[in-house]
Amino acid sequence: MKKRFVSLLLAAAMAMSLAACGGKEPDGSQESDGGKESDGGNTVQSAQDGSESQAGTPEADGPLTPYDETVTLEVALMINSGLNYESGDDITNNPWTRGYKDKLNIEVVPAYTAEWDDYFTKINLAIADKNLPDVCMVQTYQLQQMIEADLLYDMTEIYEQYASDIVKGYMAIEPESFDSGKSDGKLYGIAQLGVGPIAQINPVWIRQDWKNGLNLDDPKTIDDLVAMEKAFQEEYGSTGIAVDQSLTTLKILAPAWGAYPDIWIDQPDGQIGYGSIQPEMKEALAAWAEWYKEGIINSNFSLTNGDKLNEDAVNNKVGIYPFKNWVGWSAGTDMISNLGREAYMEAYPVPSANGGKVLYPLNCDNFSYIVVSKNCENPEAAMKCINFYAHLEKEGIADGMSQEEILSYFNIDHAAQVLRVQDPNLDRDTFLVASQAAAAGDDSALSSTKQTQAYADIKNFLDCGDSAAVGGYMLWAPYKSAYSVAEPIIASGDVIKNKVWAITPEAVAQMGTTLDDILTEGFTKIITGEVPVDYFDTLVEEWRTAGGDTATKEVNEMYGS
Repeated sequence: MKKRFVSLLLAAAMAMSLAACGGKEPDGSQESDGGKESDGGNTVQSAQDGSESQAGTPEADGPLTPYDETVTLEVALMINSGLNYESGDDITNNPWTRGYKDKLNIEVVPAYTAEWDDYFTKINLAIADKNLPDVCMVQTYQLQQMIEADLLYDMTEIYEQYASDIVKGYMAIEPESFDSGKSDGKLYGIAQLGVGPIAQINPVWIRQDWKNGLNLDDPKTIDDLVAMEKAFQEEYGSTGIAVDQSLTTLKILAPAWGAYPDIWIDQPDGQIGYGSIQPEMKEALAAWAEWYKEGIINSNFSLTNGDKLNEDAVNNKVGIYPFKNWVGWSAGTDMISNLGREAYMEAYPVPSANGGKVLYPLNCDNFSYIVVSKNCENPEAAMKCINFYAHLEKEGIADGMSQEEILSYFNIDHAAQVLRVQDPNLDRDTFLVASQAAAAGDDSALSSTKQTQAYADIKNFLDCGDSAAVGGYMLWAPYKSAYSVAEPIIASGDVIKNKVWAITPEAVAQMGTTLDDILTEGFTKIITGEVPVDYFDTLVEEWRTAGGDTATKEVNEMYGS
Protein backbone atom coordinates (compact mmCIF):
# COMPACT_ATOMS: atom_id res chain seq x y z
CA MET A 1 0.00 0.00 0.00
CA LYS A 2 2.88 2.36 0.70
CA LYS A 3 4.09 1.98 -2.87
CA ARG A 4 0.62 3.02 -3.98
CA PHE A 5 0.92 6.08 -1.74
CA VAL A 6 4.23 7.02 -3.33
CA SER A 7 2.86 6.69 -6.84
CA LEU A 8 -0.18 8.78 -6.01
CA LEU A 9 1.87 11.43 -4.26
CA LEU A 10 4.42 11.70 -7.03
CA ALA A 11 1.71 11.77 -9.64
CA ALA A 12 0.11 14.67 -7.81
CA ALA A 13 3.43 16.48 -7.48
CA MET A 14 4.32 15.95 -11.14
CA ALA A 15 0.89 17.12 -12.20
CA MET A 16 1.45 20.35 -10.32
CA SER A 17 4.80 20.81 -12.10
CA LEU A 18 3.71 20.05 -15.66
CA ALA A 19 2.85 23.65 -16.45
CA ALA A 20 6.15 25.06 -15.25
CA CYS A 21 7.40 25.81 -18.78
CA GLY A 22 4.34 27.79 -19.65
CA GLY A 23 2.03 27.89 -16.68
CA LYS A 24 1.79 27.85 -12.93
CA GLU A 25 4.83 26.80 -10.91
CA PRO A 26 4.22 24.43 -7.97
CA ASP A 27 4.32 25.81 -4.44
CA GLY A 28 7.86 25.40 -3.16
CA SER A 29 6.63 25.14 0.41
CA GLN A 30 5.03 21.73 -0.13
CA GLU A 31 7.52 19.31 1.34
CA SER A 32 5.70 16.11 2.31
CA ASP A 33 7.77 12.98 1.69
CA GLY A 34 6.32 9.85 0.18
CA GLY A 35 6.61 6.50 1.95
CA LYS A 36 8.63 3.44 1.08
CA GLU A 37 8.73 -0.16 2.17
CA SER A 38 11.58 -1.42 4.28
CA ASP A 39 12.80 -4.83 5.51
CA GLY A 40 10.59 -6.70 3.10
CA GLY A 41 7.47 -4.97 4.38
CA ASN A 42 7.87 -6.10 8.01
CA THR A 43 7.78 -2.54 9.31
CA VAL A 44 4.69 -1.38 7.44
CA GLN A 45 2.47 0.57 9.81
CA SER A 46 -0.98 -0.71 10.71
CA ALA A 47 -3.92 0.66 8.78
CA GLN A 48 -5.45 2.46 11.71
CA ASP A 49 -2.68 3.68 13.99
CA GLY A 50 0.79 2.73 12.75
CA SER A 51 1.53 1.05 16.08
CA GLU A 52 2.44 -2.52 15.07
CA SER A 53 5.87 -3.67 16.13
CA GLN A 54 8.32 -5.11 13.61
CA ALA A 55 7.14 -8.61 14.45
CA GLY A 56 3.56 -7.58 13.77
CA THR A 57 2.30 -7.68 17.38
CA PRO A 58 0.20 -4.63 18.26
CA GLU A 59 1.50 -2.51 21.14
CA ALA A 60 -0.89 -1.57 23.91
CA ASP A 61 -0.16 2.12 23.36
CA GLY A 62 2.31 2.97 20.64
CA PRO A 63 3.59 6.20 19.07
CA LEU A 64 0.54 6.54 16.81
CA THR A 65 -2.10 4.57 18.70
CA PRO A 66 -5.40 6.51 18.84
CA TYR A 67 -7.16 7.12 22.14
CA ASP A 68 -10.37 5.21 22.87
CA GLU A 69 -11.94 8.43 24.10
CA THR A 70 -11.27 11.87 22.66
CA VAL A 71 -8.42 13.75 24.33
CA THR A 72 -8.29 17.54 24.14
CA LEU A 73 -4.96 19.29 23.74
CA GLU A 74 -4.86 23.06 24.20
CA VAL A 75 -2.13 24.43 21.94
CA ALA A 76 -0.68 27.90 21.30
CA LEU A 77 -0.81 28.16 17.51
CA MET A 78 1.52 30.33 15.42
CA ILE A 79 -0.03 32.01 12.38
CA ASN A 80 1.85 32.22 9.09
CA SER A 81 0.08 34.94 7.14
CA GLY A 82 1.76 33.76 3.94
CA LEU A 83 -0.11 30.46 3.88
CA ASN A 84 -3.22 29.96 1.79
CA TYR A 85 -5.78 27.46 3.06
CA GLU A 86 -8.64 25.79 1.27
CA SER A 87 -11.95 27.63 1.49
CA GLY A 88 -13.30 27.43 5.04
CA ASP A 89 -10.00 26.27 6.55
CA ASP A 90 -7.57 28.19 8.75
CA ILE A 91 -4.85 27.51 11.30
CA THR A 92 -7.44 26.17 13.78
CA ASN A 93 -9.36 23.99 11.33
CA ASN A 94 -7.58 22.24 8.46
CA PRO A 95 -6.62 18.75 7.25
CA TRP A 96 -4.01 18.51 10.00
CA THR A 97 -6.29 19.36 12.91
CA ARG A 98 -8.85 17.00 11.42
CA GLY A 99 -6.11 14.40 10.98
CA TYR A 100 -5.14 14.56 14.66
CA LYS A 101 -8.80 13.88 15.46
CA ASP A 102 -9.47 11.23 12.82
CA LYS A 103 -6.23 9.27 13.22
CA LEU A 104 -5.34 9.83 16.88
CA ASN A 105 -8.64 10.95 18.46
CA ILE A 106 -6.88 14.09 19.71
CA GLU A 107 -8.82 17.34 19.56
CA VAL A 108 -6.31 20.16 19.07
CA VAL A 109 -7.89 23.40 20.22
CA PRO A 110 -6.24 26.83 20.21
CA ALA A 111 -5.24 28.42 23.49
CA TYR A 112 -4.57 31.47 21.31
CA THR A 113 -3.22 32.27 17.87
CA ALA A 114 -0.60 34.87 16.99
CA GLU A 115 2.02 35.70 14.37
CA TRP A 116 5.75 35.39 15.04
CA ASP A 117 6.62 38.40 17.24
CA ASP A 118 3.26 38.52 19.00
CA TYR A 119 3.45 34.79 19.58
CA PHE A 120 6.59 34.93 21.69
CA THR A 121 5.30 38.03 23.48
CA LYS A 122 2.27 35.99 24.52
CA ILE A 123 4.59 33.22 25.69
CA ASN A 124 6.45 35.76 27.85
CA LEU A 125 3.15 36.86 29.40
CA ALA A 126 2.21 33.22 30.02
CA ILE A 127 5.52 32.71 31.82
CA ALA A 128 4.92 35.79 33.95
CA ASP A 129 1.40 34.59 34.80
CA LYS A 130 2.64 31.01 35.33
CA ASN A 131 -0.25 29.87 33.21
CA LEU A 132 0.82 27.89 30.15
CA PRO A 133 -1.34 26.17 27.55
CA ASP A 134 -0.87 22.40 27.29
CA VAL A 135 1.65 22.78 24.46
CA CYS A 136 3.56 25.73 23.05
CA MET A 137 6.67 26.56 21.07
CA VAL A 138 9.36 28.53 22.88
CA GLN A 139 12.75 30.05 22.20
CA THR A 140 15.87 29.04 24.10
CA TYR A 141 15.76 31.76 26.75
CA GLN A 142 12.06 31.08 27.38
CA LEU A 143 12.77 27.40 27.87
CA GLN A 144 15.29 28.26 30.57
CA GLN A 145 12.83 30.60 32.28
CA MET A 146 10.11 27.94 32.26
CA ILE A 147 12.46 25.34 33.73
CA GLU A 148 13.51 27.71 36.49
CA ALA A 149 9.86 28.54 37.25
CA ASP A 150 8.95 24.81 37.39
CA LEU A 151 6.24 25.22 34.75
CA LEU A 152 7.09 22.26 32.50
CA TYR A 153 6.33 18.57 32.36
CA ASP A 154 9.37 16.31 32.53
CA MET A 155 9.07 14.58 29.17
CA THR A 156 11.91 12.10 29.71
CA GLU A 157 9.78 8.98 30.17
CA ILE A 158 7.11 10.20 27.74
CA TYR A 159 9.75 10.61 25.07
CA GLU A 160 11.28 7.19 25.68
CA GLN A 161 7.90 5.46 25.55
CA TYR A 162 6.06 7.43 22.87
CA ALA A 163 8.55 9.08 20.51
CA SER A 164 8.55 7.24 17.19
CA ASP A 165 11.67 5.73 15.67
CA ILE A 166 11.56 8.47 13.04
CA VAL A 167 11.65 11.25 15.65
CA LYS A 168 14.32 9.48 17.69
CA GLY A 169 16.33 9.08 14.49
CA TYR A 170 16.16 12.82 13.85
CA MET A 171 17.44 13.54 17.36
CA ALA A 172 20.27 11.04 16.93
CA ILE A 173 21.49 13.09 13.97
CA GLU A 174 21.56 16.25 16.11
CA PRO A 175 22.34 14.99 19.63
CA GLU A 176 23.69 18.33 20.84
CA SER A 177 20.48 20.10 19.85
CA PHE A 178 18.41 17.34 21.50
CA ASP A 179 20.44 17.57 24.71
CA SER A 180 20.03 21.35 24.78
CA GLY A 181 16.39 20.74 25.73
CA LYS A 182 17.46 19.03 28.95
CA SER A 183 18.20 20.31 32.44
CA ASP A 184 19.82 18.10 35.09
CA GLY A 185 19.36 15.17 32.75
CA LYS A 186 15.61 15.70 32.40
CA LEU A 187 13.98 16.45 29.07
CA TYR A 188 11.82 19.58 29.16
CA GLY A 189 12.03 20.91 25.61
CA ILE A 190 11.86 18.85 22.41
CA ALA A 191 14.19 20.47 19.88
CA GLN A 192 12.44 21.29 16.60
CA LEU A 193 15.73 21.10 14.66
CA GLY A 194 16.54 22.55 11.25
CA VAL A 195 17.27 21.22 7.76
CA GLY A 196 20.86 20.34 8.59
CA PRO A 197 24.38 21.71 8.05
CA ILE A 198 24.19 21.56 4.25
CA ALA A 199 22.04 24.69 4.36
CA GLN A 200 24.69 26.64 6.27
CA ILE A 201 27.51 26.39 3.72
CA ASN A 202 27.69 29.81 2.07
CA PRO A 203 29.21 29.82 -1.42
CA VAL A 204 30.69 32.51 -3.63
CA TRP A 205 28.23 33.31 -6.43
CA ILE A 206 29.69 34.34 -9.81
CA ARG A 207 27.90 35.58 -12.92
CA GLN A 208 27.96 32.62 -15.33
CA ASP A 209 27.67 34.68 -18.51
CA TRP A 210 30.41 37.11 -17.49
CA LYS A 211 32.85 34.36 -16.50
CA ASN A 212 32.22 32.29 -19.63
CA GLY A 213 32.25 35.37 -21.83
CA LEU A 214 35.84 36.04 -20.78
CA ASN A 215 36.85 32.33 -20.82
CA LEU A 216 37.98 32.55 -17.20
CA ASP A 217 38.95 29.50 -15.17
CA ASP A 218 37.22 28.63 -11.91
CA PRO A 219 38.86 30.54 -9.03
CA LYS A 220 41.21 28.35 -6.99
CA THR A 221 42.67 31.08 -4.76
CA ILE A 222 41.64 34.44 -3.41
CA ASP A 223 44.09 36.02 -5.86
CA ASP A 224 42.17 34.30 -8.68
CA LEU A 225 38.95 35.81 -7.35
CA VAL A 226 40.48 39.29 -7.25
CA ALA A 227 41.83 38.89 -10.81
CA MET A 228 38.37 37.84 -11.95
CA GLU A 229 36.78 40.91 -10.34
CA LYS A 230 39.29 43.16 -12.08
CA ALA A 231 38.41 41.54 -15.41
CA PHE A 232 34.69 42.04 -14.69
CA GLN A 233 35.31 45.71 -13.92
CA GLU A 234 37.24 46.27 -17.11
CA GLU A 235 34.83 44.41 -19.40
CA TYR A 236 31.42 44.81 -17.78
CA GLY A 237 31.68 47.80 -15.45
CA SER A 238 31.32 45.86 -12.19
CA THR A 239 31.42 48.11 -9.14
CA GLY A 240 33.18 45.50 -7.01
CA ILE A 241 32.70 42.30 -5.04
CA ALA A 242 29.32 42.61 -3.31
CA VAL A 243 29.72 44.03 0.20
CA ASP A 244 27.14 45.64 2.47
CA GLN A 245 27.25 47.55 5.73
CA SER A 246 26.79 44.41 7.83
CA LEU A 247 29.99 42.97 6.28
CA THR A 248 28.13 39.65 5.82
CA THR A 249 29.64 38.95 2.41
CA LEU A 250 33.20 39.64 3.56
CA LYS A 251 32.66 37.42 6.60
CA ILE A 252 31.67 34.61 4.24
CA LEU A 253 35.12 34.99 2.65
CA ALA A 254 36.94 35.19 6.02
CA PRO A 255 37.62 31.41 6.26
CA ALA A 256 39.98 31.88 3.30
CA TRP A 257 42.40 33.36 5.86
CA GLY A 258 41.46 30.86 8.59
CA ALA A 259 39.27 33.48 10.27
CA TYR A 260 35.88 32.58 11.72
CA PRO A 261 33.99 35.71 12.75
CA ASP A 262 30.81 35.57 14.83
CA ILE A 263 31.38 32.09 16.28
CA TRP A 264 33.23 30.75 19.34
CA ILE A 265 36.15 28.45 18.56
CA ASP A 266 38.85 26.43 20.33
CA GLN A 267 42.14 28.18 20.89
CA PRO A 268 45.66 26.66 20.98
CA ASP A 269 45.79 27.14 24.76
CA GLY A 270 42.69 24.97 25.25
CA GLN A 271 40.39 27.88 25.95
CA ILE A 272 37.42 28.98 23.85
CA GLY A 273 37.75 32.36 22.14
CA TYR A 274 35.62 34.55 19.92
CA GLY A 275 36.54 34.11 16.26
CA SER A 276 36.12 37.77 15.41
CA ILE A 277 39.04 38.87 17.59
CA GLN A 278 41.65 36.29 16.60
CA PRO A 279 44.86 37.20 14.69
CA GLU A 280 43.56 35.60 11.47
CA MET A 281 40.78 38.18 11.42
CA LYS A 282 43.39 40.92 11.36
CA GLU A 283 44.95 39.29 8.27
CA ALA A 284 41.58 39.24 6.52
CA LEU A 285 40.95 42.89 7.39
CA ALA A 286 44.36 43.87 6.02
CA ALA A 287 43.46 42.23 2.70
CA TRP A 288 40.04 43.89 2.58
CA ALA A 289 41.55 47.29 3.32
CA GLU A 290 43.81 46.78 0.33
CA TRP A 291 40.82 45.73 -1.77
CA TYR A 292 38.98 48.89 -0.78
CA LYS A 293 41.97 51.01 -1.75
CA GLU A 294 42.18 49.27 -5.15
CA GLY A 295 38.42 49.42 -5.79
CA ILE A 296 37.94 45.65 -5.59
CA ILE A 297 34.97 46.26 -3.29
CA ASN A 298 32.31 48.93 -3.63
CA SER A 299 33.44 52.28 -2.19
CA ASN A 300 29.89 52.89 -0.87
CA PHE A 301 29.54 49.59 0.98
CA SER A 302 29.14 51.26 4.40
CA LEU A 303 25.90 52.84 3.13
CA THR A 304 24.68 49.73 1.29
CA ASN A 305 22.09 47.34 2.74
CA GLY A 306 20.95 43.96 1.47
CA ASP A 307 18.22 45.40 -0.73
CA LYS A 308 20.73 47.69 -2.43
CA LEU A 309 23.04 44.73 -3.08
CA ASN A 310 20.25 42.91 -4.86
CA GLU A 311 19.41 46.05 -6.80
CA ASP A 312 23.03 46.37 -7.92
CA ALA A 313 23.07 42.72 -9.01
CA VAL A 314 19.91 43.19 -11.10
CA ASN A 315 21.37 46.41 -12.60
CA ASN A 316 24.46 44.65 -13.99
CA LYS A 317 26.82 46.06 -11.36
CA VAL A 318 27.80 42.86 -9.52
CA GLY A 319 29.61 39.80 -10.86
CA ILE A 320 30.91 38.25 -7.62
CA TYR A 321 28.46 37.86 -4.74
CA PRO A 322 29.43 35.78 -1.66
CA PHE A 323 26.09 35.00 -0.03
CA LYS A 324 23.59 32.53 1.36
CA ASN A 325 22.21 29.56 -0.55
CA TRP A 326 18.82 31.24 -1.04
CA VAL A 327 20.05 34.15 -3.15
CA GLY A 328 18.47 32.46 -6.18
CA TRP A 329 15.02 33.39 -4.87
CA SER A 330 15.92 37.06 -4.53
CA ALA A 331 18.60 38.54 -6.80
CA GLY A 332 18.83 35.35 -8.87
CA THR A 333 15.19 35.38 -9.94
CA ASP A 334 15.19 39.11 -10.67
CA MET A 335 18.39 38.86 -12.71
CA ILE A 336 16.90 36.23 -15.01
CA SER A 337 13.66 38.20 -15.36
CA ASN A 338 15.44 41.45 -16.18
CA LEU A 339 18.71 40.45 -17.82
CA GLY A 340 17.94 37.20 -19.60
CA ARG A 341 18.32 33.48 -19.20
CA GLU A 342 22.13 33.38 -19.09
CA ALA A 343 22.46 36.00 -16.35
CA TYR A 344 22.36 33.59 -13.46
CA MET A 345 25.00 33.04 -10.81
CA GLU A 346 26.94 29.83 -10.28
CA ALA A 347 28.16 28.70 -6.87
CA TYR A 348 31.83 28.12 -5.98
CA PRO A 349 33.57 27.20 -2.73
CA VAL A 350 35.45 29.90 -0.86
CA PRO A 351 39.01 29.79 -2.25
CA SER A 352 42.03 29.82 0.06
CA ALA A 353 44.10 32.96 0.60
CA ASN A 354 47.16 31.18 1.95
CA GLY A 355 47.08 27.62 0.60
CA GLY A 356 45.50 26.26 3.78
CA LYS A 357 42.33 24.21 4.09
CA VAL A 358 39.16 26.29 4.17
CA LEU A 359 36.74 25.27 6.91
CA TYR A 360 33.13 26.44 6.97
CA PRO A 361 31.46 27.67 10.18
CA LEU A 362 28.39 25.88 11.48
CA ASN A 363 25.91 27.23 13.99
CA CYS A 364 23.14 25.47 15.84
CA ASP A 365 20.10 25.93 13.62
CA ASN A 366 17.66 24.81 16.29
CA PHE A 367 16.03 27.99 17.54
CA SER A 368 12.86 26.66 19.17
CA TYR A 369 11.49 23.87 21.35
CA ILE A 370 8.17 22.16 21.94
CA VAL A 371 7.26 22.25 25.62
CA VAL A 372 4.38 20.72 27.57
CA SER A 373 2.80 22.32 30.61
CA LYS A 374 3.28 20.63 33.96
CA ASN A 375 -0.51 20.71 34.27
CA CYS A 376 -1.22 18.94 30.97
CA GLU A 377 -3.44 15.91 31.59
CA ASN A 378 -2.22 13.94 28.58
CA PRO A 379 1.38 14.94 27.82
CA GLU A 380 1.84 11.89 25.59
CA ALA A 381 -0.80 13.37 23.23
CA ALA A 382 1.70 16.08 22.25
CA MET A 383 4.28 13.40 21.43
CA LYS A 384 1.76 11.51 19.29
CA CYS A 385 0.96 14.64 17.29
CA ILE A 386 4.67 15.22 16.72
CA ASN A 387 5.01 11.60 15.56
CA PHE A 388 2.05 12.08 13.22
CA TYR A 389 3.76 14.94 11.38
CA ALA A 390 7.11 13.15 11.20
CA HIS A 391 5.51 9.93 9.98
CA LEU A 392 3.50 11.61 7.25
CA GLU A 393 6.49 13.65 6.10
CA LYS A 394 8.85 10.68 6.10
CA GLU A 395 6.71 7.70 5.15
CA GLY A 396 3.08 8.67 4.72
CA ILE A 397 0.04 7.14 6.36
CA ALA A 398 -1.19 5.39 3.25
CA ASP A 399 -3.49 2.64 4.36
CA GLY A 400 -7.09 3.71 4.37
CA MET A 401 -6.37 7.09 2.76
CA SER A 402 -7.92 8.03 -0.53
CA GLN A 403 -6.07 10.07 -3.15
CA GLU A 404 -8.16 13.06 -2.10
CA GLU A 405 -7.00 12.65 1.50
CA ILE A 406 -3.39 12.39 0.40
CA LEU A 407 -3.67 15.61 -1.57
CA SER A 408 -5.34 17.26 1.43
CA TYR A 409 -2.36 16.36 3.60
CA PHE A 410 0.02 17.32 0.80
CA ASN A 411 0.92 20.75 2.20
CA ILE A 412 3.26 20.08 5.09
CA ASP A 413 3.38 23.79 5.94
CA HIS A 414 -0.23 23.69 7.09
CA ALA A 415 0.70 21.48 10.01
CA ALA A 416 0.83 23.36 13.30
CA GLN A 417 4.38 24.68 13.72
CA VAL A 418 4.24 23.87 17.41
CA LEU A 419 3.61 20.16 16.75
CA ARG A 420 6.43 19.28 14.39
CA VAL A 421 10.15 18.59 14.31
CA GLN A 422 12.30 18.82 11.20
CA ASP A 423 14.27 16.08 9.48
CA PRO A 424 17.90 17.32 9.72
CA ASN A 425 18.81 15.35 6.60
CA LEU A 426 15.85 16.53 4.54
CA ASP A 427 17.68 18.97 2.27
CA ARG A 428 20.78 16.82 1.87
CA ASP A 429 18.79 13.72 0.95
CA THR A 430 16.63 15.76 -1.41
CA PHE A 431 19.69 17.18 -3.17
CA LEU A 432 21.39 13.81 -3.57
CA VAL A 433 18.34 12.16 -5.11
CA ALA A 434 17.03 15.06 -7.20
CA SER A 435 20.40 16.16 -8.59
CA GLN A 436 21.37 12.62 -9.57
CA ALA A 437 17.98 12.15 -11.21
CA ALA A 438 18.40 15.38 -13.16
CA ALA A 439 21.93 14.49 -14.24
CA ALA A 440 20.75 11.10 -15.47
CA GLY A 441 17.49 12.39 -16.92
CA ASP A 442 15.66 9.66 -15.01
CA ASP A 443 13.04 10.52 -12.41
CA SER A 444 12.28 6.94 -11.34
CA ALA A 445 14.24 7.25 -8.09
CA LEU A 446 12.24 10.23 -6.82
CA SER A 447 10.36 9.24 -3.68
CA SER A 448 9.07 12.43 -2.09
CA THR A 449 7.31 15.60 -3.09
CA LYS A 450 10.29 17.75 -2.17
CA GLN A 451 12.56 15.65 -4.38
CA THR A 452 10.02 15.95 -7.17
CA GLN A 453 9.83 19.71 -6.71
CA ALA A 454 13.62 20.04 -6.76
CA TYR A 455 13.85 17.88 -9.88
CA ALA A 456 11.14 19.93 -11.58
CA ASP A 457 12.96 23.19 -10.80
CA ILE A 458 16.18 21.88 -12.30
CA LYS A 459 14.48 20.59 -15.43
CA ASN A 460 12.23 23.61 -15.90
CA PHE A 461 15.15 26.02 -15.78
CA LEU A 462 17.37 23.92 -18.02
CA ASP A 463 14.65 23.13 -20.53
CA CYS A 464 12.94 26.48 -20.83
CA GLY A 465 14.76 29.06 -18.69
CA ASP A 466 11.77 29.51 -16.38
CA SER A 467 12.57 32.42 -14.05
CA ALA A 468 10.26 30.93 -11.42
CA ALA A 469 12.54 27.87 -11.27
CA VAL A 470 15.89 29.65 -11.01
CA GLY A 471 15.87 29.75 -7.19
CA GLY A 472 15.44 25.98 -7.02
CA TYR A 473 17.93 25.46 -9.82
CA MET A 474 20.62 27.51 -8.04
CA LEU A 475 20.00 25.48 -4.89
CA TRP A 476 19.54 21.92 -6.18
CA ALA A 477 21.30 21.64 -9.56
CA PRO A 478 23.94 18.87 -9.84
CA TYR A 479 26.70 21.30 -10.85
CA LYS A 480 27.75 24.70 -9.46
CA SER A 481 24.67 25.05 -7.26
CA ALA A 482 24.65 25.91 -3.56
CA TYR A 483 24.18 22.30 -2.50
CA SER A 484 26.58 20.84 -5.08
CA VAL A 485 29.23 23.01 -3.40
CA ALA A 486 28.06 22.19 0.13
CA GLU A 487 27.68 18.40 -0.21
CA PRO A 488 31.40 17.49 -0.57
CA ILE A 489 32.24 19.93 2.22
CA ILE A 490 29.78 18.23 4.56
CA ALA A 491 30.86 14.76 3.40
CA SER A 492 34.53 15.51 4.09
CA GLY A 493 33.85 17.23 7.41
CA ASP A 494 35.54 20.47 6.39
CA VAL A 495 33.54 22.45 8.95
CA ILE A 496 34.16 24.21 12.25
CA LYS A 497 31.30 24.19 14.73
CA ASN A 498 30.40 27.06 16.97
CA LYS A 499 31.27 25.97 20.52
CA VAL A 500 28.19 27.80 21.79
CA TRP A 501 25.44 25.44 20.71
CA ALA A 502 21.81 26.37 21.36
CA ILE A 503 22.17 27.56 24.97
CA THR A 504 23.74 31.03 25.17
CA PRO A 505 25.41 32.05 28.43
CA GLU A 506 23.45 34.72 30.27
CA ALA A 507 26.07 37.47 29.91
CA VAL A 508 26.31 36.90 26.16
CA ALA A 509 22.53 36.96 25.78
CA GLN A 510 22.15 40.14 27.84
CA MET A 511 24.70 41.99 25.73
CA GLY A 512 22.75 41.21 22.57
CA THR A 513 24.44 42.73 19.54
CA THR A 514 26.41 45.33 21.50
CA LEU A 515 29.77 43.55 21.27
CA ASP A 516 29.36 42.70 17.59
CA ASP A 517 28.31 46.27 16.84
CA ILE A 518 31.59 47.51 18.34
CA LEU A 519 33.53 45.17 16.06
CA THR A 520 31.52 45.94 12.91
CA GLU A 521 32.09 49.66 13.38
CA GLY A 522 35.81 49.13 13.97
CA PHE A 523 36.19 46.70 11.07
CA THR A 524 34.53 49.22 8.75
CA LYS A 525 36.97 51.93 9.82
CA ILE A 526 39.90 49.62 9.13
CA ILE A 527 38.61 48.57 5.70
CA THR A 528 37.92 52.14 4.57
CA GLY A 529 41.33 53.32 5.78
CA GLU A 530 39.94 55.66 8.41
CA VAL A 531 42.25 53.91 10.87
CA PRO A 532 45.31 51.70 10.24
CA VAL A 533 45.10 47.91 10.32
CA ASP A 534 46.95 47.85 13.66
CA TYR A 535 43.89 49.54 15.18
CA PHE A 536 42.57 45.98 15.32
CA ASP A 537 44.58 45.39 18.50
CA THR A 538 43.03 48.46 20.14
CA LEU A 539 39.57 47.34 18.96
CA VAL A 540 40.02 43.94 20.58
CA GLU A 541 40.84 45.62 23.89
CA GLU A 542 37.72 47.80 23.57
CA TRP A 543 35.65 44.68 22.93
CA ARG A 544 37.11 42.93 25.97
CA THR A 545 36.51 45.92 28.23
CA ALA A 546 32.94 46.39 27.00
CA GLY A 547 32.01 42.90 28.18
CA GLY A 548 33.96 40.56 25.95
CA ASP A 549 36.04 39.21 28.83
CA THR A 550 32.90 38.46 30.83
CA ALA A 551 31.32 36.76 27.83
CA THR A 552 34.46 34.69 27.22
CA LYS A 553 34.58 33.62 30.88
CA GLU A 554 30.95 32.43 30.83
CA VAL A 555 31.37 30.63 27.51
CA ASN A 556 34.34 28.71 28.90
CA GLU A 557 32.49 27.90 32.10
CA MET A 558 29.53 26.49 30.13
CA TYR A 559 31.29 24.85 27.17
CA GLY A 560 34.95 24.51 28.13
CA SER A 561 36.56 21.17 28.87
